[in-house]
Amino acid sequence: MVSRSIRRAAKCFMRSMTTRKSRSTAVAIPKFISMVACPSHDLDKHGLLLDRDAQGNNYVQVVGFGANGPQADTLLAHSESDDPASPRYRDGTKRYARKEWTRFAFTEQDIDKSPGVVETVMGGAD
Repeated sequence: MVSRSIRRAAKCFMRSMTTRKSRSTAVAIPKFISMVACPSHDLDKHGLLLDRDAQGNNYVQVVGFGANGPQADTLLAHSESDDPASPRYRDGTKRYARKEWTRFAFTEQDIDKSPGVVETVMGGAD
């Protein structure tokens, strides 16, 4: 069962993302949205979580399909490390709080330009 708050959040994201215009064509870009929200506790009669440690969306992805290929923007609510010494500690949480979307690289050129890219070539068993 999907709670009303999740449905409201999905509608809000859809409204904000489907009205964005392509700079080159001034035509609305079709979007696909994916939200991960997995309540693991009982809901009250209003569709709200009863547990004080409520869970909600932690990953949102919006994908547009244009003439130059796919464009995917993501938000990650949590960070990738719980180690305070790590550069990945709280970085995702801070970007999420600022509503700062991250653009996925799809083309070889964009991937090669991405910071921290490491290519590992693995040989097969002959």
